[in-house]
Amino acid sequence: MVCLVTGSSRGLGRAIALAFGKTGHKVVIHYKDKSREAEDVASQIKESIILKADVRNFKEVKTLIDEIIKKWGRIDTLVNNAGITQEALLLKTSEEDFNNVIATNLKGPFNFIRAVAPYMMKQKSGHIINISSIAGIKGKQGLSAYSASKAGLIGLTISTAAELSRYNIMVNAVL
Repeated sequence: MVCLVTGSSRGLGRAIALAFGKTGHKVVIHYKDKSREAEDVASQIKESIILKADVRNFKEVKTLIDEIIKKWGRIDTLVNNAGITQEALLLKTSEEDFNNVIATNLKGPFNFIRAVAPYMMKQKSGHIINISSIAGIKGKQGLSAYSASKAGLIGLTISTAAELSRYNIMVNAVL
């Protein structure tokens, strides 16, 4: 079984990658900037590869997915974990910060789902787990961009689940 965890060089993504590694999965360690941290995670997993991509860039994401298919021939689980937050009150949130949070937290998972779905559809199996937040349902003061991105991710999850279920692909969000 092959598992890709986005943003797995540190934090929650690191813990998720290590947990999949302990269960015998082949794990793809994804990072954007933290190569040393990614190498540390990979050193603790029996079978792993480290791949770099900016989740906001579909071309980089597609290249990453193609490299996984070339190496292992499949992807069984995608965990969309990579995310950022820009804490600021709405009136102090710049358009640039808002766009960056939406591009990372919502467009990033969209890019990865678009890139892996054809392979999972061909396999007639797969799991996609989107890491969202209760802030996507309840909102939170000072986190308007983050809350909006996580609400969008919940909507993306529901729509994607409806579209891909006929291919035996399970899509869930974890808050």
